[in-house]
Amino acid sequence: MSLSLAKQVILSLSLLIFSLSANASPELKRINLLVSDLDRSLEIYEGVIGMEVFALIEVTKAGLPSQDGIKMATAVIKINNLKEIYNQINDLELKTTRIDEDTTPEGRTFLEFSFVDYDGNLIVLYELK
Repeated sequence: MSLSLAKQVILSLSLLIFSLSANASPELKRINLLVSDLDRSLEIYEGVIGMEVFALIEVTKAGLPSQDGIKMATAVIKINNLKEIYNQINDLELKTTRIDEDTTPEGRTFLEFSFVDYDGNLIVLYELK
């Protein structure tokens, strides 16, 4: 008896949950992203940004929905060393915005940029000054 495509997708999913390492900001507890290639995604989230991965869900039996155009969700993550991480993300040839400087409602200056990961997830990284 063969499983339906929906059941195959559910069985092949691995939950991708990140928690920040001791070197990162504690403002983000965890984030859940679906990815099509675990190793390639770990290059960004673990290798460049420095997040620790606790559980992983990888979609392998079916393609992920197109992430072109308007994004339904965005992860906004406080980090340190924003300019260094910006350069590393650019080295991966991912689509990025330029680094912008702005002020919070409380009057604090911050730098931020966004990028789209390999699976179309929009990620915003910022650093308070």
